[in-house]
Amino acid sequence: QELLMEARRRVEGSLLGDSPAVRALRESIVRYAADADVVLLTGPQGAGHEAAARAIHHASPRSRQAFMHVNCAMVTSGQDPGILSPPARVSEPGTGSNLSLLELATQGTLYLEEIQRLPGELQERLAAVLESVQASHESGQPAVPDVRFIVYTSAALAEASGFHPR
Repeated sequence: QELLMEARRRVEGSLLGDSPAVRALRESIVRYAADADVVLLTGPQGAGHEAAARAIHHASPRSRQAFMHVNCAMVTSGQDPGILSPPARVSEPGTGSNLSLLELATQGTLYLEEIQRLPGELQERLAAVLESVQASHESGQPAVPDVRFIVYTSAALAEASGFHPR
């Protein structure tokens, strides 16, 4: 019981631990959560990138809105799983109208895992959307689409299948 109570005292959100590295990570999460910019997470697979993305979302003003997660490694060439255009399988409850994940994530967060594994044509389309969102934030204008992007890559960007944020 004492060990369990001690563990609970150390937990803040979904991140366990009280080491200097975990404390620094928590501080970074709070800092990124307050900002609306696109967040790029890097590092080896299994390092907790999804937990960090969810923590950023939950600490942000968007926390009451959707957190949509797409594993880009599962997307094949010629396929858009509804990230940018509506697929037949995603429909808004009660309306029957098809929506893209981008539309479903409006005012929330879209987390794109293994972004470097998206097929080239989707990387180009997504890069244009990310540039538009980032330019809106820099100019102080409302972003269209109104979605917070958090992207993750396990590869160095120079090696990431040609995906190069501008």
